[in-house]
Amino acid sequence: MELLQIPILTLLFIWSVDGSNQSNNRIIGGYTAPDGGVPYQVSLRDRNFNLKCGGAILNSRWVMTAGHCIKPDDDPMKYIIVAGTNLLTSGGDVYTVEKIVTYPGYDTSKALLHDIALLQIAEDIVFYDNVQPIALPDKDTKGGANVMITGWGMFDPDQNAVIDNLQSLNATAASIDECRRRNRNARVSEICTRPNNGKGICFGDSGGPLVEGNAVVGIASYLLNKCAFGYDAFTRVFYYKKWIVKVINS
Repeated sequence: MELLQIPILTLLFIWSVDGSNQSNNRIIGGYTAPDGGVPYQVSLRDRNFNLKCGGAILNSRWVMTAGHCIKPDDDPMKYIIVAGTNLLTSGGDVYTVEKIVTYPGYDTSKALLHDIALLQIAEDIVFYDNVQPIALPDKDTKGGANVMITGWGMFDPDQNAVIDNLQSLNATAASIDECRRRNRNARVSEICTRPNNGKGICFGDSGGPLVEGNAVVGIASYLLNKCAFGYDAFTRVFYYKKWIVKVINS
C-alpha cells in the first residue's frame, strides 16, 4: 500500500488509493455490483494477476486509469487488463497493455497533480453485454450531482477484510467551494464527494470510475485522513476531455 506523506497544511496526509501491494482491498460501505451492471469496469493487474488498480473502457483500444497506478517509463507489457467479470478470482477477458500515456503535467511530487493515464490495448477489446465502453462527459459535474463509484478497494481497513465481488457505492459530488472548505488545496481539476456516513473509497480503489448518468466523470485518485471518514478525491475527467479525445483518436 503506497503512502504519499505530503503535508496538507493541517498536517493531514494524502494517501493514494492504489492496491499495488495489497490486492485484497475494497470500497467501504458499498454493495455488490450486479453481474453485467458495470460493463465498462476493468481491473489493471500485473502479469501474476495481482490487482494494481481499476479502470474504465473508453473504446475498443483504450482504457483510462489514474496516473499513479502505472509508471510512465514502465514496460507496458508488464501489465494486463481484465474485463467482463465482477470477480477478482475468476472469469473475464485478458488483454495486454501496449502503450502507456500519462498526462504531460502529471507530477507525484505535487500531491498527484494531473492524476490520469490512458492505456492502449494491444488488440481490440471484444464488446458484448458484460464488456462495453463508457462515454466521456458532455458537461462538467456540478455540486449536488448523483454519482456512482465502483472498485475492488478495501471495505474494512481495520480487519483487512476480503471480498471477491466488485463493489458499488452511490455518492454526491461536491462543489469546488465545498471541497475547499474541507481541503483548502482542492483543485478545479478534481472532484470531491460529500461526506457519506462511513462510506467511501479506500486502498485498492485507485483508477476506478466515478460515473454520473451514462458518463465517466472522475477517476479515483486520493483520500485524506481515514477511509470512509475523510475526503475522497477524483480526477475530473471533463477537465482533461480535449486531451483524452486527442490521444484516443490519434
